[in-house]
Amino acid sequence: MFNLSDTFRLIAERFDKATDQTERYQILRYAIIAESRSNNDIANIVVNGDINEVANRYPAIFGQFSTSTADLLLSIGVPAKTVFGDKDFPKEKDLEQIDEEAEKGDKGWEAFFEQKTSSELYEFYIRKCNLLKSLCNANALSIPQIRLTTRCNNIATATRILCIRLTQNE
Repeated sequence: MFNLSDTFRLIAERFDKATDQTERYQILRYAIIAESRSNNDIANIVVNGDINEVANRYPAIFGQFSTSTADLLLSIGVPAKTVFGDKDFPKEKDLEQIDEEAEKGDKGWEAFFEQKTSSELYEFYIRKCNLLKSLCNANALSIPQIRLTTRCNNIATATRILCIRLTQNE
C-alpha cells in the first residue's frame, strides 16, 4: 500500500544525494505538488458530499490531510519560500488577511488567492490541514463555528492554485 510518509522519507534521501541546488528544489516541488493534489482531492470529496454526514459518519477523512512536506521542509531546514523562489517569508498579517478574505466567501476571494505568493498559499493551506486534523483527533468537528465547508473550500482553492503554478514553472 502507498504510504506518503515513506515516500517523503525517500524524497529526503534523494534530496540529500542531489548535487545541483535547482535539482534539489525541483524534487521538493514535485513532492509538494503530489501532496497538494492529494489534499485537494480530499477537500473536494468533503465539499461535494453532505458535509454534516461526512463529519458525523466518516470523520477520519479529515485526519487524512497530509502535511508531511511541511515536516520535511522543517527537518531539512529549507523554507518554503526558497523552494518556490519567493522573495520574502509569508508574513503573519498577510496570512490573517487571506483567512479573513476566504472566510467572507465573496465572489473575488479566488482572485484574491491568486494574487498571493506560492509560499503564502502553501503556509495557509498547511495550517488549515493541521487544524482539521487536530479537530478530527479531538472529535471536535461538529462545533458549528468551525465552518467545515468554508475551510475545505479554502484548502481546495489554495491547493488548486498552487498546483497550477508549480506545474507551469516546470
